Amino acid sequence: MALVVDASVAAKWLIEEDGSDAALALLERDEPLIAPSLILLEVASVLWKRCRVGGISAAEGRSALAALEGYFAELVPDQDLVGSAFTIALVLDHPVYDCLYLALTAARDCRLVTADARLLARLVKSPHRDRVMPLQDWPG
Repeated sequence: MALVVDASVAAKWLIEEDGSDAALALLERDEPLIAPSLILLEVASVLWKRCRVGGISAAEGRSALAALEGYFAELVPDQDLVGSAFTIALVLDHPVYDCLYLALTAARDCRLVTADARLLARLVKSPHRDRVMPLQDWPG
């Protein structure tokens, strides 16, 4: 079964930070990793911010971004998920871009691994909570 990962996890593959070891362990698993195509933009934004503050060079940022797509078995077009994501966003009162990942878990009957504390807090009383696993709880 595939696993959905969001930008909070994928960024940890490319930039050393808290949780990077757990995130990197996902890459060693047999489950294929999938995400909405939006993940490329979200991670590019994280890399850009790191370049701005001097955490990484522009060359390192470009190299990391070039490697990102190769980690995924599939990047699902956002337009395939946006209707469901919008509905989920209304129910959760949470941004649509985060809900794209939840829409993908529903469409593919799989789970999301995330390090997004705000999303996790929003899901506590949601029917989607069983589809989401915090990165820190990942058994990898």
